[in-house]
Amino acid sequence: MTIRELASAFVKAFNDHNVEALEKLLSADFSYKDPAAPAPTGNSTDFLKLQGAIFGAFPDVNFNVNAEVIGVDGAFLSFLTTGEGRGEFAGLDINGKKIDVEEGALLQCANGRISRLEFFSDTLKLFRQMGLA
Repeated sequence: MTIRELASAFVKAFNDHNVEALEKLLSADFSYKDPAAPAPTGNSTDFLKLQGAIFGAFPDVNFNVNAEVIGVDGAFLSFLTTGEGRGEFAGLDINGKKIDVEEGALLQCANGRISRLEFFSDTLKLFRQMGLA
């Protein structure tokens, strides 16, 4: 897969809420960082577990990509993440709470897979929308 194809497949798998498809895109030595995550991040297990929780808590969560930069060994995506909460997430009642936050993701790729993923977001805005701040 090319870098552009990997980036597109990542967004599609996320928007389809398909944890199995996300897993197929990750390298064996995948690393993950997200300062807004309510749980530890670091490897594919952490990442996939968090995505499953997000999909359950925000059944309509979606990345709306508005810009991308494709490089030799990775991509940077800028997107608006939207969704409405149902039930609980990270011990909080998020029922009916809407998220609408600008985010970015750095994807580093090797051998046709995503080897590193780092998210960047307006964490304070996201926390306020979810009732954390």
